[in-house]
Amino acid sequence: MEITRENAEHLQKIKALNSKLSKGAEQVLKFLAVAGMGTPEVISIATGYKLKTIQFKILPELSTLGLVKRWEGRKRTVIFRSNIFVLTNAGTKRAGIKRRKVSFFVNLWHRELVSEVIAFYFRRFKDNGENVEIRTEGQWKVFAEQKWKSTEGLPIPDIFWEAGGVLTCIEVETGRSWKRLQEKVLKYNTLREKYEGTLSVIFIFQGLKNKRKKENFEKRFEKVKPLIKFAYILKTI
Repeated sequence: MEITRENAEHLQKIKALNSKLSKGAEQVLKFLAVAGMGTPEVISIATGYKLKTIQFKILPELSTLGLVKRWEGRKRTVIFRSNIFVLTNAGTKRAGIKRRKVSFFVNLWHRELVSEVIAFYFRRFKDNGENVEIRTEGQWKVFAEQKWKSTEGLPIPDIFWEAGGVLTCIEVETGRSWKRLQEKVLKYNTLREKYEGTLSVIFIFQGLKNKRKKENFEKRFEKVKPLIKFAYILKTI
């Protein structure tokens, strides 16, 4: 009985890796390979497909093949079933990336915000026909060590990409203290000294639904603005 089960799992994996996918399913795989996770709403933003198409056609197609799954977390005896979709082992192989060992319980809200921001730029680059590789914080160490042999004293961007001699880094802020913001700014100043091209930093803060949080963040940013030695943009989502 055990052998039969293992054979069935093996056949399912082969099917997942070799099946022909719809164009929409391919786009969803590409996005999840970059962002690591995404709700149907965020996936819709990234790919341009309608939410109902994502929910009732594309995600079921990928789920049936075993390429994506709904993320479930467990704390002690409690199981949390979310509306977040992630790649399975077969999905990561199909997408050609390494399996990421991530605990989504750590800063889940921040990870969701990062996923939403990636979706926006993923869509923009796709629509503009720009071949830009969006990378995340887990890929920063390799990138920085290849360029400068060390990451000491440097920031760790939530999202970054390099194109045309410009290194763009994105910080997705969650409204913490101005001292932490100051530390980031000083590290980006160090990065500006090291990087031979143009450094552009985009600070993105979720504050459209909360006017007080938006105002508080802007006040904190005003305190650190005189220290900034690099090009920057401040955005609110």
